[in-house]
Amino acid sequence: MLNDNQFTGRLQIIQHAGVPILLHLLRHDDPDVQRNCADTLWRLAEEPLNVELMTNKDAVLSLLLLVESEYPSLQNVVLNILEKISMSEAGIQLLDSVTAPMILEKV
Repeated sequence: MLNDNQFTGRLQIIQHAGVPILLHLLRHDDPDVQRNCADTLWRLAEEPLNVELMTNKDAVLSLLLLVESEYPSLQNVVLNILEKISMSEAGIQLLDSVTAPMILEKV
């Protein structure tokens, strides 16, 4: 269960358009920045309405790039976020449309 401070912090991130900033920072060179942003996004993704904010092509591409990170803890958090995204029909369609070309490029 969230305490009031956790809920307020998450609400402030959403109200101040923090999700796009966090998604942008996933492409930062520093793996600590990537991990902190991914952790924050994962915590926000506990609320299904927030997952909708992450269900766009740029967000999914940023997350998919981190699946290949050399840091297993970062990979784990990113996979958890992608799992949340895949729980909606829109998320499934988006993942299909983004991952199919990426798979074909590797063949």
